[in-house]
Amino acid sequence: MNAYEKHEEYAQDSESSGNGISGEENLTLLIVEDDELSSTLLETLLKDTFGQILFATNGVDAIELCKDNPDIDMILMDTRMPRMDGITSMLEIRKFNQEVIIISQTAYAAYGDREKMISWGYDDYIGKPINADELLSMVNHHISIIKRRKAQHKA
Repeated sequence: MNAYEKHEEYAQDSESSGNGISGEENLTLLIVEDDELSSTLLETLLKDTFGQILFATNGVDAIELCKDNPDIDMILMDTRMPRMDGITSMLEIRKFNQEVIIISQTAYAAYGDREKMISWGYDDYIGKPINADELLSMVNHHISIIKRRKAQHKA
C-alpha cells in the first residue's frame, strides 16, 4: 500500500468514526515548500483534510499570504528555501499571528531538532522524507487543538 492509499484508508476510517480529520471542517492550510514534488506530495496527502490549501515557495511569499489570509489554520513550513528561510519567516509570522499552527519540515534532520524548533516558536516538527502516517497523526493532533481554540473563541 503506497502513502496515498494509506491516506485514503485513514481518511475513510476517520470520517466513519467521527473523530478524525476531514475537509468538512473548512480549515485552511498553507504549504511553504520550494520543491514542487514535495509540495505535490503534501497536497495529495492532505487535500481531503483541508477545505483550502494555499502555496508559497519561499518565506517572503508565506508572510504575505499570512497577512492577506489571517484565517490560515496551519502552516507546513520547509526550513531551507530561497529568498527567506523557514525559521526567519516563522519568526516574522509569529509577530502578528501567535495562534496559527506552524509545523517545521526539513530534510536536514538531526537529533534534538524537534525540541530546538519548538523552542524557537514552531508548534511541531517533521523530518523528510515525510512519513504519511506520522504526518497525518501530527495534523490530526493539531486540528483537535484548532477546534478547541475555535470553540473557545465562540464561547
